[in-house]
Amino acid sequence: MNLFAIFIVLASTSAFVASVRIEDGLKRSLKAHARVRDPEEDSKKAAEAEEARKEADKKRAEEEAKKAEEAKKAEEARLAEEMYQKIKSDISESTANLTEHITQAAANVTEAVNEAHTKLSEQINGTHDALQKQAQEYHDERQRATKVVKEKVEENIEYTQDISRIIVHDKITKKMRDLTQLEAEIERLAAEIPPPPSFCSFFKDCGSCTAYQQCGWCGMTQTCVDGDETGPLLAVCAFYEYRLCSGNNCFRYQSCKDCLSDPFCGWCEDAESVNQGTCLEKEETFDGCPSEKWFHPRGLQRKCPTAPPSKKLRGKGDWEVTGAKKKTNNEILRDRDQQMKKVIPEADKPLICLLYTS
Repeated sequence: MNLFAIFIVLASTSAFVASVRIEDGLKRSLKAHARVRDPEEDSKKAAEAEEARKEADKKRAEEEAKKAEEAKKAEEARLAEEMYQKIKSDISESTANLTEHITQAAANVTEAVNEAHTKLSEQINGTHDALQKQAQEYHDERQRATKVVKEKVEENIEYTQDISRIIVHDKITKKMRDLTQLEAEIERLAAEIPPPPSFCSFFKDCGSCTAYQQCGWCGMTQTCVDGDETGPLLAVCAFYEYRLCSGNNCFRYQSCKDCLSDPFCGWCEDAESVNQGTCLEKEETFDGCPSEKWFHPRGLQRKCPTAPPSKKLRGKGDWEVTGAKKKTNNEILRDRDQQMKKVIPEADKPLICLLYTS
């Protein structure tokens, strides 16, 4: 700030010296001209010189005023600088005092916080121990209460189960009585229902009965019933025969396998052809056929020759008998319907409808 004021003073001084020199130059010029010119011109020049002098005075006065203003500003700047330095010094001193005060206050606060923290930690530890003790006591009490409740619940469950068993037993007993009565009623009603007419029941002899694979001959009652190779389907029958009639019409069998299926028949193989022969109603020992060609279910040769036998009969109906698959009831009913159409006259067709609806 001081250098700036000195610079301003020097500049003002230089400007003032320059103006004085200019004014002296103008005066010398005017004097030189006054010696050689006329009075009018001199008068004019004198007026101009006066005007110039006034202008120079005015400029000088302005410069002096400007210098005075600059000097005032310089003084103000100096005073401001002194005030700034004083304020800076005061601030520095106040800052040092404040820092020391803050440091002391921080130390006091830290010490107070540490003491409060210590006391609070002691209180928290004490409270934690007390709460932990209370929690353990509460837990033990809950355990005891839970055990008591569990015992009560188990007793109630057992009691409920006993009651449920008694109720269920009573219901089951009642249902069993109702079921027994219902079964007895069903048996009574079933006994009153007449048996449905059967396709097989139209055949009155064993030969015509066993000619159809869905029928079998009951020898005890001398009736034709529904059945297959495993036995009768809808009846109980003693001396059941399927696809053969024991010892009757052995000549009907056209293959060794069918012939040996009848325990009262034997097969005499043709000497010229393995697949040809005759089925005869003879004993297991028969002299009318060479022993190596005689096959009987109870004889020395109980199995047919190794050559594959015919898979079909060449007799009535040309029915397949080897590898027969057991048919379902629906298939049996369908076959029965087809056979009935062949055997029963047109006038008896309403009977077929009655058989199906049953």
